[in-house]
Amino acid sequence: MTLCYFDIETTGNNPFLHKIITIQYQCLSKPDLTPIGDLEILREWVNGEEGIIRNFLSYSRLLIETFEFIPIGLNIFFDLMFLYYRTKLLNPELVKITFEEFIYNKPFIDLKPILVIMNDFEYKELSKPVKDRVYEKTKITGRDIPSLYVENKYEEIENYVKAEAEEVIKLIREVYRVLNGLKPARAMKPG
Repeated sequence: MTLCYFDIETTGNNPFLHKIITIQYQCLSKPDLTPIGDLEILREWVNGEEGIIRNFLSYSRLLIETFEFIPIGLNIFFDLMFLYYRTKLLNPELVKITFEEFIYNKPFIDLKPILVIMNDFEYKELSKPVKDRVYEKTKITGRDIPSLYVENKYEEIENYVKAEAEEVIKLIREVYRVLNGLKPARAMKPG
């Protein structure tokens, strides 16, 4: 199984009304989750939405019963839900499992609940440091992406996607470092 940073950019929050404009992923190596190779960015403006979904699914095999690709990211449940329903709308034969099978039987790691714990069980401002660093680099926020897309400012979208991936991968590695340090000295016994 391969752990991979995974994210999408969309034109909005509703998979029945909006579309995916980028799918980005980068696999991470054990033991320290160092990025392998370059960030893959699949662009809707180059290959169409169905094309980037088909390309990604042929690599990740996410919507079939087997799994080898384990996605990790921030708010990844949204990304997976959006991908599932857009695929089902655009090309249903690519979807070989139900949404329930997809969510309950496939491994994925969403950093959001981990960050809630690390943030003294507070939800607000969880990813603010990541968002701030991305904004420092690009002067763009995630909310800007739909309007940049409409204005055909694809290079700015790509710059944002690259900066966001870099910062989230740093966060993934830091969370892993912290959690890895919590390994129990002996096996936990029930009761």
